[in-house]
Amino acid sequence: MVTNSVNSARLAELRKQLAVSNNGQGVHAYIVPADDPHMSEYAPDCYARRNFISNFTGSAGTVVVTGDKKLDLNLNLVVVDDWLAEHLPEGGSVGIDPFVHTVSSVKQLKQKLEAANKHLFPLLEGGTLVDTTLVPHLKGGNLVDKAANKHLVPLLEGGNLLDKAASKHLVPLLEGGNLVDKVWATERPSAPTSPVRIHPAEWAGETVSSKLERTRKEMKAGKAEVLLVTALDESPKGAFKWSELKDKDVDAAKLPAEGSALRDKDVDTAKPPAKVMAHLKANTVGLTSQGPANTGVFKPAKANTVGLTRAKVNYTVCASMQAMADIVLRHVNYAVYAAASEAVASAGKKRSREGDAPKATKFCVEHASPVSAFKALKNDSELAGMREAHLRDAVALCETLCWLDDEVAVGKVITEVEVDMYLTSRRAAQPGFYEPSFSTIAGSGPNGAIIHYRAKAETYSGGQYDCGTTDITRTMNFGTPSERHTLAYTRVLQGHIALDTATFPEGTTGMAIDTLARMFLWKDGLNYRHGTGHGVGAALNVHEGPQSISTRVCTTGLSARMVCSNEPGYYEDGNFGVRIENLMIIKEVDTPNRFGGISYLGFERLTLVPIQTKMMDSMILSEEEIAWVDGYHTSVWEAVSPRLAGNDRVLEWLKTSTRPLVEQQSL
Repeated sequence: MVTNSVNSARLAELRKQLAVSNNGQGVHAYIVPADDPHMSEYAPDCYARRNFISNFTGSAGTVVVTGDKKLDLNLNLVVVDDWLAEHLPEGGSVGIDPFVHTVSSVKQLKQKLEAANKHLFPLLEGGTLVDTTLVPHLKGGNLVDKAANKHLVPLLEGGNLLDKAASKHLVPLLEGGNLVDKVWATERPSAPTSPVRIHPAEWAGETVSSKLERTRKEMKAGKAEVLLVTALDESPKGAFKWSELKDKDVDAAKLPAEGSALRDKDVDTAKPPAKVMAHLKANTVGLTSQGPANTGVFKPAKANTVGLTRAKVNYTVCASMQAMADIVLRHVNYAVYAAASEAVASAGKKRSREGDAPKATKFCVEHASPVSAFKALKNDSELAGMREAHLRDAVALCETLCWLDDEVAVGKVITEVEVDMYLTSRRAAQPGFYEPSFSTIAGSGPNGAIIHYRAKAETYSGGQYDCGTTDITRTMNFGTPSERHTLAYTRVLQGHIALDTATFPEGTTGMAIDTLARMFLWKDGLNYRHGTGHGVGAALNVHEGPQSISTRVCTTGLSARMVCSNEPGYYEDGNFGVRIENLMIIKEVDTPNRFGGISYLGFERLTLVPIQTKMMDSMILSEEEIAWVDGYHTSVWEAVSPRLAGNDRVLEWLKTSTRPLVEQQSL
């Protein structure tokens, strides 16, 4: 949301920076995303550059600042790549900070701009960057491939490396740092400094050494000697989950792998306390300083191949690592890409030692992260932790909804922020609560129609506990619902039930069952624009891949032990919104037959909070659907009521809210 009008003074100062960037040549436009260098879903405040420059606080969106005020869009919704290619002048240039753009996004934008004879400049300290898919190294003069008429030239060190003879090129630029940071200056928030903690072994269910052994097997199969992992939920971070450390501030950790290196990112070596350092040492985890442009991560490397995932690696790292690792590029920023390529080039070709991965025919191996696939399948301890987390969360939610009912009943006006603050306080009263798991979408009335709406304060929802992660949505009506409200709510509920009760063959993709959640809305010509379900981490990220349930193509098949959300909805702009969300564990189910000799799957519900029945139209619901509602509420009462012993008012509220549907609607 736009909290105020755009700050004209900040915008004017940023335009001055555009004019003098790229070694004084300037750029026509500058892209400001909401990402951090690790492509985290929820970036720390010090990376909220988009919010700072535009006052836009929504969860999704990118700001483009142009040097020409005539091109201002006033925050209209556009496809950034297409708009830039269409509206910039012939030969126009676009600047980016390569640390906060993935390799995939840079390459896609590059193609659009070059087709329109425009240029992209990733900006780094000291100049631009060179894409070493075209050039094998970054230093030593002009490194642009003269034979190519289209190329990417990021700048890393030594000044502007752009070949002036090229008619089309992509040049990520950032002389002296991010341009927004120059405007932000001393007002920019400091990086977080929360202490590192060790994830309890009780809920981890697997040792660090076992996880590393599994990962190295995948590396060897992929002919990669080094695995570059930059996504914070896949390597030590606020979830040092994969190595069983946790801290939301840690940038990275290096995990040596017998002479070569299995790396994540760098950890501030001055930060970890003695207990954590002992844990790292016991698990052969080394620490190194990240250094400029992430180059410190790669200095010790002695490998021929590096693996990465293109959509998770920033462009700087990739441009430097092109010859050295197995990289997962979807979440890798362009700056890391550059640093990695440089490190590999400087290391040169090394003789493979016996037992190491064999030499690869190409330096950079791109494929899906094995870590992502591993953590998607929860072990018994992680599943037990998720069940426990949802029971604790259910207590907090029931206390909050009871309080809200009581406050509204006596005529009090409660703001969205107050609801969130109260809910967070009740979660904090539960054992093992660390922090909210995501920013609250606490919208009422018209605000409820905004899919990713956030209340106008730093508010959060969802619980992060020592044992697991929760994510829940409930839609409440405290007045008299209209026929439109009731129809939409009931159709959403029917879709939720249809997905909850589905049975499907193992390996089925989420796209194949997404229709189940939408088909009742479709009957009335209604729909929703977001996905139906996403993966959820075990004491990790609230949104986790690689699986999803959505209309978007996803080739990852659903498997037992994955955790997914079930959250169909409906939204009318300026009017109201509906969503009902539970988390579920995918499990094997018994079927009379097993065609093809494969297993069949279904769901076990994790979320145990009453679903308000006021807007359920029992004339639309089938007998089976009504039985589902009653059965769900029975399970909620049986599981949660023992934990509310002694809290008579909330226990009374829970009893009323879990009575059979026909009884609740007769009150």
